Amino acid sequence: MTAERNDSTVLVGAGCAVINPQPGIPLLGYPRPRPNKGVGLDLCARAIVFAEPGASAPQAAIVVLDNLGADLTLVRQMRQRAAEAVPGLRAETVMVAATHTHSAPTLRRYHKPDREPVLPDPQYIEQVIAGAAHAIAQAWKAAKPATMRTGRTEAFLGHNRRVLDPEGKASADWLDPEGRHTGYYDPQLPFAAFDDAETGKVHTMVVSYWCHPVTLGPDNYMASADYPGYFVRRLEAATGAATVLHVTGGGGNINPRQALFASPEHTEKMGHELAAKVLAAMDSTTPRAALPVRSASAELVLELSDNVSDFMKARAAESTDGRHLTTEVQAVAVGELCFVTAPGELFSEIGGAMQKASPFAHTMVVSQGNDYLGYLFTDKAKAEGGYEPSRPIANQIEKPLLAAAAKAMNAARAAQG
Repeated sequence: MTAERNDSTVLVGAGCAVINPQPGIPLLGYPRPRPNKGVGLDLCARAIVFAEPGASAPQAAIVVLDNLGADLTLVRQMRQRAAEAVPGLRAETVMVAATHTHSAPTLRRYHKPDREPVLPDPQYIEQVIAGAAHAIAQAWKAAKPATMRTGRTEAFLGHNRRVLDPEGKASADWLDPEGRHTGYYDPQLPFAAFDDAETGKVHTMVVSYWCHPVTLGPDNYMASADYPGYFVRRLEAATGAATVLHVTGGGGNINPRQALFASPEHTEKMGHELAAKVLAAMDSTTPRAALPVRSASAELVLELSDNVSDFMKARAAESTDGRHLTTEVQAVAVGELCFVTAPGELFSEIGGAMQKASPFAHTMVVSQGNDYLGYLFTDKAKAEGGYEPSRPIANQIEKPLLAAAAKAMNAARAAQG
């Protein structure tokens, strides 16, 4: 570890609630739903809360669901329930994200062209809402003074699944066991550790890997958190932290090199390899100022493309011309650390640009954050075509998203004074 500094301490707590589905509720994430036959690895809602010393309530909270993603309506319900569970917590300061495992039930209307839509199970939705609120309340009860340090390492376990032909047109190649794909790929593994201010032991962590959680494929019928679940559990066991959170960064166009298995052997192996990388980097972390804690959001308005689902058209009907969809980008600042959301499956290139635009020393990008709009791809990818841009949510995504992210991060920074 680098030399210690007299940084401020921050109140940090973490909590977890299991959100496993009843058998038979379909798992989503591939072209056809699969009725689940049980649980391979618990699905969880994992939460972390932040507050300045002496605060009577959290000033920001993040809850991460082992799921594909939640839309804005459900996010608002979870925020409100969390605010009711923790008096003084402001709903708008709660960030809701998803790991994007493809082995969990849907939380939103799931529709593929020419196929019957799959609707979420109402009882399961209530279970998830209650679980998220419980995890946040549990996190606040466990809050204690902590110091913060951040680190960054690399793991070359993924690949860019978009392969270009000689004419520059893209197609999807889901697997790359020999590492031959040459598309843009960022192997970063950023993380933040919060150490108990009294004992110096790890209290909780937030980790990230920029890669689709699809080691388990369409022949898997067991609910599972996929590799992020094994990743955080190995870190909890090794560090003594009660709860570790995983946020998926810019992995919209990135798959594991080996993926789509029917059983979890490789899933566990990948999670443990990622944990080993982080543990090896724990002695080279950088202490960071942990105060003040602030949350800020920026409105993101997208002009819908012509080829969107009726569900998205209904959302846009609220706009003046019926053509614009409004969502948000949120930034949670904890001293020199910032978490910033993207409302869908973010392309790695855009995630990198968001980090470069950040005024903070350490920025963690949170995909599937506060909404789920599908793929958030680059202008270049749109021109190349292929799987991800085949049904775009909007005519332009990259520039409006980067502008909203910069606005949210700068607002959070300015609020810190």
